[in-house]
Amino acid sequence: MLPSGEFVPAGNFVDLRFKEVILHEWDIRSAIEEKAGLSASGLASMIILIQESFASGSLRWAFWAGSALDRPVRYRIEVKTPLPVTADIVVEGDKVRYEETPQGTADVTFRCHTHVFALLMYGRMSVADAIAAGHLAINGDADLATKFSQWFKGI
Repeated sequence: MLPSGEFVPAGNFVDLRFKEVILHEWDIRSAIEEKAGLSASGLASMIILIQESFASGSLRWAFWAGSALDRPVRYRIEVKTPLPVTADIVVEGDKVRYEETPQGTADVTFRCHTHVFALLMYGRMSVADAIAAGHLAINGDADLATKFSQWFKGI
């Protein structure tokens, strides 16, 4: 049950299991395969969980709070394939929020594939490594881009 008194949809528990299996499969495969990727069949479940705030696996669970910032940092996520995602992740240092409708100007824009976005969110790949491998394009402040990995280290 959520703090609001609402029940968590049962389907979200299935999404959580898919996410766990897919991430741990990647953990194993990436240690022995140079080009291991996330299973495409579970990407939708992973995106649902990132967007929600109530279950393990969600944005707030992947976020590692730090000191409050003088001003929020707005990360714009632009993913086209295989599962499109356009959203803002706003970090205030000690808290974070996910905005499905981007607003205003972003400090940093990330462009990548869905599986790279998921790996970044769950701390499986750093921003620096994703850029170096050619998996992530950024626009905006490069220092703020790399700080993303200090806040999103996974569960």
